[in-house]
Amino acid sequence: QELRDHLMGKEGGQGAFARYATTYATTALSQYTGQHNQLLTKDLGLEWFMYVGSNIETTREFCEVLTQKKWIHKSEIPTILKGKITMPDGEVVEVEIYDKTGLPKGMIADTTPENFQCNCGGWNCRHQLIPVADAVVPKSVRDRMALMQKLEEYHSIDGKLDIPTTKGKLFAATP
Repeated sequence: QELRDHLMGKEGGQGAFARYATTYATTALSQYTGQHNQLLTKDLGLEWFMYVGSNIETTREFCEVLTQKKWIHKSEIPTILKGKITMPDGEVVEVEIYDKTGLPKGMIADTTPENFQCNCGGWNCRHQLIPVADAVVPKSVRDRMALMQKLEEYHSIDGKLDIPTTKGKLFAATP
């Protein structure tokens, strides 16, 4: 009887079968939509996304932060998957990482930058990463991203030069 109650549920409650079926169905439908969005992204050559979906009581911290951030450039995805999310005001929010996967909690174990658009926040996630044209993204957000990319470019040059620098500034040399 205990096994039956666990699998089928007691009066008024969901059993393990229903919970797992709901999780797999929700995840599969979201991934299907994500794959469709990924095809559109590739076909149209888009680089910007909007993280959309409503937050509910069980929404994970990762998804809550991304829905607040809203606009995501494709170059940010590897850092986002490490749990570091740069907000529009420049603040970096670090979300909790699951030790076994190295990804934010709740995410599907094999999530990579290449399949993030399909997997989004992971199991039972109802959010989507929708591709958008550059013109839809606020100019201030695009400008900030362009500045960040320039800074990364300069920092990579610093690593190749044999000049003593501190964050892109040359040290003053005295004779």
